[in-house]
Amino acid sequence: MIDIIFTYIALSIFILGIIYKLYTWAKSPIPVPIGIYQDSTSAASAIKHILLDVIFFRPLLRFGGNFILWLGSWLFHIALFLTLIGHIKLFLHYPIVLPMIEIRPILKLFVSTILPASLIYLLLRRIVHRDLRYISTPADYFVLLLLLGIIISGIIMANSGINLVAVKYYILSILSFKPVKVDLPIIFWIHYTLVLILLIYFPFSKLMHLFGALVSPTKTSYHKTKAHTKKLEL
Repeated sequence: MIDIIFTYIALSIFILGIIYKLYTWAKSPIPVPIGIYQDSTSAASAIKHILLDVIFFRPLLRFGGNFILWLGSWLFHIALFLTLIGHIKLFLHYPIVLPMIEIRPILKLFVSTILPASLIYLLLRRIVHRDLRYISTPADYFVLLLLLGIIISGIIMANSGINLVAVKYYILSILSFKPVKVDLPIIFWIHYTLVLILLIYFPFSKLMHLFGALVSPTKTSYHKTKAHTKKLEL
């Protein structure tokens, strides 16, 4: 019963927290809506640049960026995206992504190897790099360790021969507001609890950059004049 209550609390905080955050961002004043992309002269071109930045992490390569950092960050996010796809395919009756392609070998490679390796790299980078360690906060380490705990517990759970049918039955019962009790091993509850903690923490953390990258005024704005400037209205 406690797990069900905690689940609904976590989902409520996650959804309402994101909505509230987006609302506060939308209400923030933008005195001079000038975009950062020099050739962005329309909404379509601004969207193109945003998608390229989100998919390929171009900002990390600008101004002589660190290629190793870019590679580690990019691999981590791609692996995380594929992991989410794998979970979606598990809980849906019909696949909505890559329906004609068997992606289990790819998912296994990314989830069991690339995802934890890239995350460990990002964690060690904060510990070893003196300047980065100086500006890092406990929140930076907390989210990395939380993600690492989720990944490691997930890998252990996947290799323990867990009953995925029971897991699917349990999750779908909660999403349909008809929760049931199931008999699952302790490793599942560890993994599941860490995920719920992440959902609660998400709207109040730097993880919201996922949405910030899509709605940032400097990215969504575009230049309406050749001068690329706009006079302030005092």
